[in-house]
Parts: sequence; structure tokens; C-alpha cells
Amino acid sequence: VLGAMYRAGESETRRTLLSTLNGIAKRRPRRNTLSGSQANIHHHYDIGNDFYRLWLDDEMQ
Repeated sequence: VLGAMYRAGESETRRTLLSTLNGIAKRRPRRNTLSGSQANIHHHYDIGNDFYRLWLDDEMQ
């Protein structure tokens, strides 16, 4: 029902729905811990020199 009213452009329902969703998002615990964030960083950015050797010169420039 709320979704249909939102799509119909009923502004009061739109404000209520957005306010409710924002409240839920703010109360949700973070999934990434400090150690989890560090692991994600290492996974994405520590790719090693072999990867860069594919297109860089001998001096890695």
C-alpha cells in the first residue's frame, strides 16, 4: 500500500516512507569492523608488482 501511494506521488506518504527508511538505516549496525575494513583494503589494493609489470617499464614507471 505504501509503495503504491509513494508511486502515485502522495507527498505526505513520501515523507513518511523516506523518514521511516532513514530511521531504519541509522539504527542498523555496521557490518564492517575495523579488521574487516582492513581486510577489504588489502584485498582490493595490495595486488602485487606482477600486475603492474604488465604495462609498466623495468623501472615501474
